[in-house]
Amino acid sequence: MTGGQPVTDGENQGGVVNIKEATPDIPGWLKTGDLIQIGNHMHLLTRDADTDSSGKASLRVTPYLRQMPRAGTTVITAGCACLMQLEASQNLPRRVDTGRRYLASMTLNFVEKIG
Repeated sequence: MTGGQPVTDGENQGGVVNIKEATPDIPGWLKTGDLIQIGNHMHLLTRDADTDSSGKASLRVTPYLRQMPRAGTTVITAGCACLMQLEASQNLPRRVDTGRRYLASMTLNFVEKIG
């Protein structure tokens, strides 16, 4: 369950994002495995996050923050997105005709596009 309009709050450490303005007094406001977005970066919660009576919480995330966001930066908790690209060595597979059957499965590896 998410709610409120969370934003970063003060100092954040690499693996911890302090937020405020979330819905107050919610145990399990975000759950381990939920995604959050800060700027163009997506992070995975490594622990459940409970909000206190004032709507503050500390979010434990991976990967660690590369840049510390300014206080008041919006934290998106639903419909997260980030910019990705195919790994440099990846080529899209081509359809292969094997009689009447076609190769229909493929695996793509993405890396986060930084910059």
